[in-house]
Amino acid sequence: MEEKKIVLPAKALQHLQPGQSGMLRLKPKAYNALVDLANESGMAMSHMASEIIIQAIDKNLIQFDRSAR
Repeated sequence: MEEKKIVLPAKALQHLQPGQSGMLRLKPKAYNALVDLANESGMAMSHMASEIIIQAIDKNLIQFDRSAR
């Protein structure tokens, strides 16, 4: 059985330096899904989003499409 992956276009951005905070905007559907997940888990939304991203990377669930540059 083939694993399904999240396919994202590749883009070069800069990493944050120590002491800096990142900020991004979510589409309403993604924000509302994150609210539901955070409410269910009791975690802060920023912690929940961070965990989702880290686990997706650790479990190799994201595939980058470098041809989309």
